[in-house]
Amino acid sequence: MEQRTMVFFKTGIGFLLAVFVVGFCGCGKKTIPPIANRALHQGWSNVQAIGAKTPLGQAVGLPSEPASITISWNEMLVINGPISSYRIYRAESSGAEDFLHPLATDLSSSTKSYKDTTVVLGVTYYYVVRPVVNGQELSTSQNYSEIKVLTPPENMSLVHRWIANQEMCSLMGRFSDLFNNGRCVYNGPGNIDGYFDLGKSLLFDTVEAGCNYTPAPGCGDAVNGCLGVTDPAAATGVDGDVFYDRKGAHCFSKALGVWRSQLDPTMSSLDLAHLITNKPGAPPLVYINQTQSANACLGVNINGITGIKRLPTHKEQLLAMAWAPGLSFSDIDALSSGSQLPTTGNCNLNSGDGLTFDDQLVPNDPETLPCTFASTCQLVRTGSNSTTNCKTRYGMQDMVGNVHEWSSDQLSACDATTHTCTATTSTMDALNTDWSGIVFDNTMSFSTSPRIQLPLGIPLAANAPASLDSMLVGTGAGAFDSQNFRLNLFRIETDLGSSIPARGAFSGGSFFNAAGSGRFSISVRNPTTTAGLNVGFRCVMSAE
Repeated sequence: MEQRTMVFFKTGIGFLLAVFVVGFCGCGKKTIPPIANRALHQGWSNVQAIGAKTPLGQAVGLPSEPASITISWNEMLVINGPISSYRIYRAESSGAEDFLHPLATDLSSSTKSYKDTTVVLGVTYYYVVRPVVNGQELSTSQNYSEIKVLTPPENMSLVHRWIANQEMCSLMGRFSDLFNNGRCVYNGPGNIDGYFDLGKSLLFDTVEAGCNYTPAPGCGDAVNGCLGVTDPAAATGVDGDVFYDRKGAHCFSKALGVWRSQLDPTMSSLDLAHLITNKPGAPPLVYINQTQSANACLGVNINGITGIKRLPTHKEQLLAMAWAPGLSFSDIDALSSGSQLPTTGNCNLNSGDGLTFDDQLVPNDPETLPCTFASTCQLVRTGSNSTTNCKTRYGMQDMVGNVHEWSSDQLSACDATTHTCTATTSTMDALNTDWSGIVFDNTMSFSTSPRIQLPLGIPLAANAPASLDSMLVGTGAGAFDSQNFRLNLFRIETDLGSSIPARGAFSGGSFFNAAGSGRFSISVRNPTTTAGLNVGFRCVMSAE
């Protein structure tokens, strides 16, 4: 299929009409003849914007890091010689770049990437990249040649709309329209006006939600603070303290003289928000169900940023979990393996192999703070040094491995006679209707399903209608390579019937083992009231 397009380029002597043919190749690039004194910008390959990393004050051995924005671009096309270098320009409003004073010069023509560490939290920047050919700087005229990037708040990372759209459209083998936010034609569930489009950039917590335990001299302990290997005694601590039990993996807050944990259904959004932190170095907050996770996010306020935190949809999780560009399947397998964590920094998918857990009040290795050896759980602290390489292309850590993470997606009760489950609008998020129209049944599996609803990461039932705009799974032209499902599982139990009135979704794999982990893994078999040792969450909010 081809699309014939006309574009006008303004020159010093008038307008030049360029007519070109674009194939729906999924590469996201338009082949346009460049003109003299201008460069053809062929789009942005990645944007990584990360807020300052500010670990818990009591977290030993985790370094702080400044905020940064890294922009990467595709090769630009020119006609008057090879590109010798690039120059970067930055402004705080669109079109306000001062082209007499670049932010950076003499960037290698082979690098095509720039990391800006002079950014300020909460400030939006506009970047323009220009190539230099034979000593002359060439301008670009495409509407996407200036890119808008928000510097995230502390301990949050940006999923840029353009990049997320391009990455998913490329996976689907569809033409990514750079002139329209990198979107592509898509008519299945979760579409926006007939296109796959994230709709707006998002801010994710960089690490999993953790228990915000009070440091010394909290709880009357001048050395260790509110840490223990049992639940806190009634007389311990004062109102406002947060206590973490290493052996039970429970997080408590004290109010009106009473300790309550995340398992207490009477905890309000503000109560739950008091328990959690997105600062690295905390034990992941587990034993929390889908409803409580959503409420915890809603209770969080971000200084200097307008908006409300919430649980992400699974579609948003799937986009945020994208691996860094250029990784092979074997690279991803090795990264996910998690073997010998202290030396590899890979994902924790094998119960902390290589780490030594102990039963001390404060562990000898702070990475093992979340659990004791006697408790037999072996997750690691959030943002740990041990999993420092387990990051997405956007900079979020441990979205694969350590603990599963709740999304807001839900199924209603299943029918044990027909072996089907019905998708429902989420009670966690009334705007999440992504799964509407999809029938879940016992034929759905990454290993056997012939088709996949790729933007939602769902293998389809054998009799799924063509209107779902899905992809064949396989290795032929236009198919989705089944190797993407290595280490991934789709979990659903259709025959529990009305015994489970609603089911919540979680993804990402946990520390138990590598099976059922990875970007596409998803479980929708558990009640929304499930609160397990290996299920936690992180929050998201709009960046616009």
